[in-house]
Amino acid sequence: MRSHPNRRGRESIVSLVTRDRNRIALQSDALGAAALGIKGVLCLSGDHQSLGICAQAAGVHDVDSIQLTQALKRMAREGKGFDDRSIDPPPQWLVGAVVHPYLRPFELSLLRLKKKIAAGADFLLTQAVFDLGAFKEWMEAVRSAGIQEQVPIIASVLPLASVEKARSLAERRTYGPIGEGVIARLAKASDPSGEGATLAAELGAELKGIPGVRGIHILSGGHEAVAARVIEQAGLA
Repeated sequence: MRSHPNRRGRESIVSLVTRDRNRIALQSDALGAAALGIKGVLCLSGDHQSLGICAQAAGVHDVDSIQLTQALKRMAREGKGFDDRSIDPPPQWLVGAVVHPYLRPFELSLLRLKKKIAAGADFLLTQAVFDLGAFKEWMEAVRSAGIQEQVPIIASVLPLASVEKARSLAERRTYGPIGEGVIARLAKASDPSGEGATLAAELGAELKGIPGVRGIHILSGGHEAVAARVIEQAGLA
């Protein structure tokens, strides 16, 4: 079986979360995606299950996201699976990883970033950006280390659908700091969802001009209409 690219010829990327599956299941999912013609794989650890829809679930974490990145890249380079068995033909995919631009100190943040590159990451997606100043500081540290020349860095924006969602993320700090100004702006809006999309577009327009940022990733959560609005307003088309 082969997958068919969408009408615009874009390739799909499948996300693999180490929280939910052991290495057998992760390898099975990855090879299944390759059999369908998917050429991009994104490796994530995932939020703690207590923050999700089923807080009682047990986390797996048989491998972490760096180990998964390394294993998938080895499959592509050497045709060897987790168990060292040959995979013929080797899957030809690009392997992505996620980086947290608000992790401090910078030394720790860059150390994890370098580990993911050494493991074989072909591209890096950031967590959602809300604090533009802190992100610019992080990118300055990245450029000083020459990391942006080794691998493409794609900045993420998240359209906030409601004040409640913004407050929840601010409390959990899943995506780093979300300022009171953002929450107040959503609270004042007659259409919070629309205002959240506008805010994401403004951030996207700013982010694409930062040296070293190679693209914008929209965390639409399946709401493609919102993504289209952000793309149009930010001038990303």
